[in-house]
Amino acid sequence: RSLTLPPPGRDCRREVSRPGVYMGHLLALWALATDQPATFGRLASAYGVYSAVVLAEPPGGGERGLFCTRAVAAGEPLLAVPWQLCLVDEDEPGDDSLESVWEQQSDAAARPARDVRLAAQLLAQLAGDGGDGGGDAAELSRFWREWSAMLPPAAACAHPMTLPDALLEELQHAPLAEAGRRQRRRLLRLLASAPASSDGQRAWATAMCSSRPFRLPARAEGRGGRTAFVPFLDMANHAASPNCEVQGAGGAPGAFEAVALVATRSLDAGEEALISYGGTATHAALFSGFGFAPAESRSDRLEPLPAGLAPLSGAALKRTLAARPPEASPALLEAALLSLPLRRGSSAGEPSEHAAASALLAWLADTSSDFATSEAQDEATLVGMEGEPAHDPRFAAVVRYRLSRKRLCRLVAEVLEAHRREHLPAAQRP
Repeated sequence: RSLTLPPPGRDCRREVSRPGVYMGHLLALWALATDQPATFGRLASAYGVYSAVVLAEPPGGGERGLFCTRAVAAGEPLLAVPWQLCLVDEDEPGDDSLESVWEQQSDAAARPARDVRLAAQLLAQLAGDGGDGGGDAAELSRFWREWSAMLPPAAACAHPMTLPDALLEELQHAPLAEAGRRQRRRLLRLLASAPASSDGQRAWATAMCSSRPFRLPARAEGRGGRTAFVPFLDMANHAASPNCEVQGAGGAPGAFEAVALVATRSLDAGEEALISYGGTATHAALFSGFGFAPAESRSDRLEPLPAGLAPLSGAALKRTLAARPPEASPALLEAALLSLPLRRGSSAGEPSEHAAASALLAWLADTSSDFATSEAQDEATLVGMEGEPAHDPRFAAVVRYRLSRKRLCRLVAEVLEAHRREHLPAAQRP
């Protein structure tokens, strides 16, 4: 989309060479050590970034984010980052789609994609492959070495691909833990020759390049999409109801001069600029890609159901909910109902509602068999960590994820049990 940008602080002539919450005491020390708000402002000024935001913590504490320095009208940019500062990758034929954490069931097809190609670029910039002397490439490397200090350190990343086996087991979700192991094996195979000090740094770079970049329109019709790691914009936090979006700005058709963060409604001075990381992403997908999951959301789902489970009648389930309404928020109830297989009307040959609900309950019991702790224990663990400033932020994120999954599983079980009772065979009714 075409967007008129305010003039930047200075021209940026660097070229990109293309070789192809609640974070706890650790993050607080890291932010303090790097003086992130000051660094954000200094780098924005030095590299020609237009900015009407500051990097700060919300009043009362919380995760850092971008806050408006003045009132902003709908359609107005809050940030505009020169295209030359971005790490950019174009889709290639045969790329891994990266669409689902459940998709790849083996290591046989370790296909490259935007995440590892961007990670290779990031590692090359951090290694100073552009050289330490003068020139555009060296200046770009110096920028990314400074910007990398603004990114979450490896010890605070909860992306499954970065977690040790002990923390993967703490997810209490075997399919997601195994997906994390597959992701790690894939990235280490594809980045074996990338400049890095350790496999942990390779995993960290891939985590950063799978969660922080933005998808952008294709350069030309018929071409694949593009993905850009856009510094400064990558500090925007997620919200289910965002007030900003990311747009390519200026330039000739198929090219951009900048990438901008644009308000989708009027924002007040001091208001946080928020974007959506994925409006329909499940908690498993969010945790796999971003290392966090909200307490609840309408878009969450249990993992894909196995083939052969009979669906429930939507009309009959509606009557059950009217007779036995569960105690749950509308968002969690919607996620629970849409996790179930439903059909319209009645179909000849379908099992009874009682039998279908019983089969689904049996599947759910098997799915929940890896829960080694209860909801109450997880809630107590999180409360205890709030009073323990030196807690591991990765473990806190893991506990939050498994707690959100347990709440969804419990509600699905309550709905199914109520539906089963409403459709007891006549011989079993009291």
